[in-house]
Amino acid sequence: CEQDQLALFRRLISRLPGTYCLLCTHTMGQMRSALWARLWIRAGTGPCEVGSEATGIGNVLPNKGGMSIAVNVWDTSIVFVNSHLAAHQNQVLRRNEDFRRIVRGLNPVPPGPG
Repeated sequence: CEQDQLALFRRLISRLPGTYCLLCTHTMGQMRSALWARLWIRAGTGPCEVGSEATGIGNVLPNKGGMSIAVNVWDTSIVFVNSHLAAHQNQVLRRNEDFRRIVRGLNPVPPGPG
């Protein structure tokens, strides 16, 4: 469950030195991303922009695909991308096709200043 994973992340972060805050989360199927930052960095961040591109069966099911979180930190744009692609050596062409589809479909651009 997504709430259980978020609670686990919060417990882990609470054990790290310094103070962190959750900037944003994004979910697609069973893939999850969470973006954390130290509190002093939070003051320099704008809103997050999230995106996802499914490449599962029919390019509809979210069992495969990619997702992104984009954010501006002061005057620097940062984009985090993760993906879940087809397994095994005989799926190289499919992975490459899915990668191209993900990159075209995500178009991850941080929003303007918050």
